[in-house]
Amino acid sequence: MTETYFLGGYYLVESSPCSLSTCICSHHPDLAILTWVNDSEDREQYRRKLKLTIEEFKLLQGQADKWFEQNRYGWGGVFVDLNLAREFATDYLSNIHNIKLIAIATTAKYRDLYLQEELSSNNFQEGVYLYAKRRLSLKTRAIQV
Repeated sequence: MTETYFLGGYYLVESSPCSLSTCICSHHPDLAILTWVNDSEDREQYRRKLKLTIEEFKLLQGQADKWFEQNRYGWGGVFVDLNLAREFATDYLSNIHNIKLIAIATTAKYRDLYLQEELSSNNFQEGVYLYAKRRLSLKTRAIQV
């Protein structure tokens, strides 16, 4: 039996067990990386965690803003672009252990419910919404035990 799931994006998470909850593990990049997120204390802590100079971090912030504008990285810490997630991990997270790349996916029924709810709830589209509306799918085969 083959089942179809629809992708919701990619997350870089730190720690084990892996979770999409930021209460359980850290996500990368931290949302404080976006220049318009006003949290200078978190931004400075994250810069130090990445071991970047102030100048290097400002360049990265400019890049992150562009990724956001291009819908390659979205609100909620989700990568819409798999290659960008891999590049970010390679370029900036090599000094951090236990980094995992996680893809999220759901069935058509729940994807459609989510898209409807997001459209009616606000004008700000989260990163998962940007990815889910693309309707990219993957197929899995159930294994009988």
